[in-house]
Amino acid sequence: MDPKGTGVNASAVLLAGGRSRRMGQPKALLPFAGQPLIVRVAERLLKVTNDLTVVASPDQELPKLRARLVHDAHEYQGPVAGLARGLAASRGTHAFVTSCDSPFLNLDLVRWLLDEAASWDVVIPSWEGRLNPLHAVYATSLANPYQALLDAGGRRPVDLFDKVRVRTVTEEEVRRIDPQGRSFINMNSPAEYQAALDMAADEPG
Repeated sequence: MDPKGTGVNASAVLLAGGRSRRMGQPKALLPFAGQPLIVRVAERLLKVTNDLTVVASPDQELPKLRARLVHDAHEYQGPVAGLARGLAASRGTHAFVTSCDSPFLNLDLVRWLLDEAASWDVVIPSWEGRLNPLHAVYATSLANPYQALLDAGGRRPVDLFDKVRVRTVTEEEVRRIDPQGRSFINMNSPAEYQAALDMAADEPG
């Protein structure tokens, strides 16, 4: 069992190498509640596991993080490339995977997803009718299958799901822990960034 108390030997993977076209600037470095956004997300994940891998694009500059840093072989190949690299670098049996623009991670939900993962290759939550592959737990043994999927031209994490054991977490299950679904808020545009800043300003403490 992981020392942080999850039911599996847990790691986390933080994907930082997206293109950020709609935002117009690198999302990982956006100021958020007094620190770069990626630092906020990384520090939250480190409350769940001591084994954190950050996957960056080849020449991406990031602030100093308490994490293992790996780089994609090529720029902007999408989340499948990040999954392959991040899972391969992780030391646990399972890894919670998210992106650097998820500022409101609910750590109780992350731990619960990891607890559910012992008998599954993927544990993925559904929210408002959509699966959330960048808020999900993956067996690290899927690193090679995801690399093979990438080599074959696959760009969506769900393209592997028909070949592995997948536990889909229902919205009802999510709401027991995160009633408003704040975990799934991410930021792809300046307007969404501002909305998240306003939400953070209302956080207690």
